[in-house]
Amino acid sequence: MTGATDRDGKIFEQIRPQLHNNELYGDKAYQRPDAENVSQAQHLTVRTPIKNKGQRYLEPQDQWLSTAVSRARQPRLEPYCLD
Repeated sequence: MTGATDRDGKIFEQIRPQLHNNELYGDKAYQRPDAENVSQAQHLTVRTPIKNKGQRYLEPQDQWLSTAVSRARQPRLEPYCLD
């Protein structure tokens, strides 16, 4: 646990060396320019949503990935009904 003022990317850099054989779902703060090297060295896959880069719509595969990442990061609780 850290304070709300601590940036995600900074905290991730501190704990990343201990993460092996994992899959992490995060926002753009977790994107790294050397993601492929980290993936190969640590077997750590970091999944982040795809963002529009000036285009009006995302490609279907990018939209699917972004939706999957968002659902993993913030799962919706289904309504619960007692009968």
